[in-house]
Amino acid sequence: MQIRRTTGFLVLSLMTAFFLAACGGGGDSGGGGAKTPVTTTLAALPITTDNATINGAVNPNGDNTVAWFEWGTNSGLSPFNKTPDQTLGSGTADIPVTSKLTGLTSGTTYYFRVAASNPAGTVKGTIVSFVTAAPNTPPAVQTLAHDNLSISGATLHGSVIPNGLATNAYFEWGTDNTFVTPNVTPSQAMGSDLASHQISANLTGLTTGTKYYFRVVATNSAGTSKGAPASFTTNTLSPTVQTNPATSVTTNGAVLNGDVNPNGLATTYHFEWGTDNTFTTFNATPVLSAGTGISSAPVTASISGLTLGTKYYFRITANNSAGDSTGTIRNFTTVNPPPTANAGPDQTVYMLGAFGRTEVTLDGSGSTDGGGGTLTYLWTPPAGVTLSDPTAAKPTFTAPVITYPPDAAENLQFSLIVTSSRGPVSVQDNVSITVKWAFLDDFSVNSISTYTVTKTWGVLGTFTYHTDAASVTTGASNGLMFEHGFGLIDTGLLPIRAFEGVFALNYTRTATHAPGGGIEIRIGEDFNNCYVISPLNGWVAKRFNGSTVDNVAFNPTITTGTGYFIKIVFTPDLTTVEAFGQTISLSADPTPVPVEKFFITTVEQDAYYDNITLDEVY
Repeated sequence: MQIRRTTGFLVLSLMTAFFLAACGGGGDSGGGGAKTPVTTTLAALPITTDNATINGAVNPNGDNTVAWFEWGTNSGLSPFNKTPDQTLGSGTADIPVTSKLTGLTSGTTYYFRVAASNPAGTVKGTIVSFVTAAPNTPPAVQTLAHDNLSISGATLHGSVIPNGLATNAYFEWGTDNTFVTPNVTPSQAMGSDLASHQISANLTGLTTGTKYYFRVVATNSAGTSKGAPASFTTNTLSPTVQTNPATSVTTNGAVLNGDVNPNGLATTYHFEWGTDNTFTTFNATPVLSAGTGISSAPVTASISGLTLGTKYYFRITANNSAGDSTGTIRNFTTVNPPPTANAGPDQTVYMLGAFGRTEVTLDGSGSTDGGGGTLTYLWTPPAGVTLSDPTAAKPTFTAPVITYPPDAAENLQFSLIVTSSRGPVSVQDNVSITVKWAFLDDFSVNSISTYTVTKTWGVLGTFTYHTDAASVTTGASNGLMFEHGFGLIDTGLLPIRAFEGVFALNYTRTATHAPGGGIEIRIGEDFNNCYVISPLNGWVAKRFNGSTVDNVAFNPTITTGTGYFIKIVFTPDLTTVEAFGQTISLSADPTPVPVEKFFITTVEQDAYYDNITLDEVY
């Protein structure tokens, strides 16, 4: 179905409208300043076999105006039919005027024009024609306005009149306004009646900010009709952004997070951050690409070199050709770790009597401040204990006296509070010091004069203090014995008679003399009642009242210059010797042997002795 109006006719119509306005019929009455309406006759759409909608536009030119259409089959509209008046008001802009004509004859040419009147006069527009559709002809189509425009899509609309034949319709669309190689939407059935049917199609996945052309196309057995082209341009939007909480926050760094939707345009992003929540001054992360997608995606940036315990503000910023977008401001505070308090390991110390080596050192130097501050210390001792300096990292105290025989060990609890200079950040740790009775001579001071020294044969060697050990020097065919009573080391105490305990010492041979000699260690009451370790004679034995009641062969290999730890664990029922890499047990006789002193013999060799102890006495 076609409108019979050529380009020449349209030009003639426009010229006629201009002539009427210039002569006073289209804009100025010539008196009193009042202006006649301005009228424009527009094309008739849509058109069916028996009806049509005729269209026009009228500018009231500031005075109360009514409008109507004149129409008929006479090209000069003499005579004509008239539609009802339409009141348009007194505005100064064009107002659309439409009217639907019904009961028309199919395949017939009709003519019409818009007319309007106000107090300044009456003006009639140019005459325009249309032809009603004939049945069983190609479809009548009209491309209508699009809607639902977005950055990547739009909805196309059109109308189709099948003109009595089964009709299918679709849209051609693309960026080419000549439609040489268009895209097409899926075909839709429009029926086979004479009514007007609406057709719509949704386009998606379009390019942002791009102009597209489209038209409706319909086909039936009589032919194909294509509507007038229309166009739209997809929207352009600046990025959509969202600032998300920071993660992986440490003392000096964090990971900043956000979401960016490029909205179809090439987009970059960065984070702005600093301690100024107004962002008058700020730092910025490197600019990175967020792509050209149309959905939101997470983005991140790591920052470092921050100050611990400090609040920082940040936001995401993104840019594309449509503009900038900045997210909301968020904040985080870098970690301000508390210090760690370390009062040192629990200790067992010994009350050492006349030697006076009862000083105990507490050690809080293992405490740390991971935040870079400085620490202060405050120790709290138990009642009755005085510290050398409660605010020192390593204060000392004198262990309380434990008399023999001991009733029980004394357990002392100390508390350490560590405070950081970074603020009121304090932590606490505790340490337990167990004070026990023991004989211990570690030769940290010269105690040689408290020992009894005798020769065993030959010429008496020397028993001297050597740095932190006792030194024995003999010669060929010479032997030396030194002895000490456990009780005698504690002035004013009775001799010790221990029947169960642990005796130990450190031994290092520094030289040998011909024919080689050896050592022997006895602990007990005297030579007739004692436990014996004798590499010199080749056995480990237990003696009671001058008789050997238990005996095991013992011939270890001893290397000059090697330090050996020797331990004797003794009870009436079982004696175990650990020495020179071997373990020997005596269990043949349950007779209790009182241990009051020790005797150490060195023959034809030089040696060092250290850390002589008697411990865990019951």
